[in-house]
Amino acid sequence: MEQYRDRERRDTMRSVLIVDDEYLQRELVKSTVSWEQLNLYIAGEAEDGQEALEKVQSIRPDIII
Repeated sequence: MEQYRDRERRDTMRSVLIVDDEYLQRELVKSTVSWEQLNLYIAGEAEDGQEALEKVQSIRPDIII
């Protein structure tokens, strides 16, 4: 039942793809933003432009950082 609520909530939230070649920078962005308070969730991350393009096509994020 809890998984259903999580899925239902994600349907109303905006998805975010975080892209940066520096692992620590990606971690910093992920840890310093209150994603749920902003009605956002991290759908994925990429470490370079090529990987980002592939993830954009598969994940279809609402926001790319």
